[in-house]
Amino acid sequence: MHCTDFEMLQVSNPKIELIIHVTMKAIEAGVLIGSLLFPLDDAFKNDGGNWAEIQRSFVRGGIAGGAAGLLFGPILGFIRASRLSDAEVFDRSYRLRFNTFQLNLDRAFLLASAFGSQINGPTGAVVGADLALLTGLLTYLSKPRKNLLSVM
Repeated sequence: MHCTDFEMLQVSNPKIELIIHVTMKAIEAGVLIGSLLFPLDDAFKNDGGNWAEIQRSFVRGGIAGGAAGLLFGPILGFIRASRLSDAEVFDRSYRLRFNTFQLNLDRAFLLASAFGSQINGPTGAVVGADLALLTGLLTYLSKPRKNLLSVM
């Protein structure tokens, strides 16, 4: 569905949109960080451990991190929204609607998690989510950006 600029200006609940955005970012960060830290923790505790144990801790960490993001994301979003004025909340929500990188990253995260879970259950969901986030990060880092030195 394609919206006109006028329709995009009609942000009916900017505070809720900002809270949803912060929650999505918290879930994404939680899945990625949890799936990286849990296996490292298990590997150090068990002197390397076996592959099946590391894979289980990878999935456990991703799910635990996502759950923590789902729990704390709305709280962080509410705190973020309450510290901004109404105009700043509207401005932030409006700019988020036009940030194609963020929108595409969120869509890729959700789709990769959904497809991964259909293919291989929780393991596929965590792997799909991590691959989507890492691909998004590499895409972001590979794009040239203007900075002060390139303008001069």
